[in-house]
Amino acid sequence: MSDTEFFLDAVSTHVGTALERCRDRWGPATGLLADGYHLASHEPGRWESSIVSDLSCQQNLIRSLDGLHQLTGADLWLQIAEEWIGNALTKLQDPASDLWYWGGHTAWDLETDGILRGNHELKCVFPYYDFLYRIDSTATKKFIDAFWHAHIWDWSTLLFNRHGEYESWDRSQRFAGEFAGVDRLPLIDSQALCFINTGSDLIFAG
Repeated sequence: MSDTEFFLDAVSTHVGTALERCRDRWGPATGLLADGYHLASHEPGRWESSIVSDLSCQQNLIRSLDGLHQLTGADLWLQIAEEWIGNALTKLQDPASDLWYWGGHTAWDLETDGILRGNHELKCVFPYYDFLYRIDSTATKKFIDAFWHAHIWDWSTLLFNRHGEYESWDRSQRFAGEFAGVDRLPLIDSQALCFINTGSDLIFAG
């Protein structure tokens, strides 16, 4: 077995195992995946009492599926990814804000098929936008607009907060401010939770 075959076999085995053990079977059929499983029991991990699906934690699995398709030419990997993500982007989009139910404080409960809802937060997630856009360009563009709108506090300085709210907004105001340029970091008070790891995701989305 060549090195290439060895690594492809390892990734294929990992991805197949993750799909088998994390595919939702604990409540109403959601088409989503649990975030992880215990290696010994194969039971899904829980956060408090919930079996959680957080798509932000599953971006590298999408990359693996897409990469396996590109490297092997096997359509099955692509079909699985397209069905899973196509369903997820529809299910997880908040109609009021266009943000997705994912991230540091919000996820999906697979047993109840309901939202575990807090604020919107991404920190060094770096979503696989190339693939997300291929699956649903409209939803992905709407999300990126909403992501910037929900997290930028002051467009003139680009002061931002790591927390955004799932709430209605005027889409005509997308990128409505103008950056004035600053000679120092716009840290005005402790209420602006402008963590650099959130800044990294805003830059990546831009």
